[in-house]
Amino acid sequence: MKENSIASIEMSANQRRIFIDTLQIYDAYTEAYRVNRSYRGGMHWKKAKGREYLFRTRDRYGYGKSLGLRTPETEAVLEKFRSGKQASKERLVTFRERLREQRRMGGNGDMEAAEIRNLHWLVSSPKFSQVVIGDDGYPAIMICPDPRAFALHKIWLSEQPDRDP
Repeated sequence: MKENSIASIEMSANQRRIFIDTLQIYDAYTEAYRVNRSYRGGMHWKKAKGREYLFRTRDRYGYGKSLGLRTPETEAVLEKFRSGKQASKERLVTFRERLREQRRMGGNGDMEAAEIRNLHWLVSSPKFSQVVIGDDGYPAIMICPDPRAFALHKIWLSEQPDRDP
């Protein structure tokens, strides 16, 4: 049985720079996405019993809650919400575009998947996560076995009698 191996390829200075830039943009994008999610729904004035209340909706079904009677303070809350939502949306679009630009810098065919024997053991081991650049040029979070667990698995595999030396 022949085992697949992956050769280590040293990155050039330019490749390292692109990788670091992509990681930084991806981190900023995920933060912008998180902030943008906090603005889901909307705010508007709602009339009830002859008075206007500031109402914050949380979903498309109109569920939400009242934030109080119309006052200068609630008007300021509404304005802050609207401007924050717009700024958040623009920031997210900007980082999404920057990721699209960086995508053109990631290479195809750099790595290949290899079959892993006794995968169930590795799946249940401690995890390690790292941001990587995908084949399509976009960053993603890769979650893999802790390197120590992987090393133990490789030691175990090397001692298997059916393994081709």
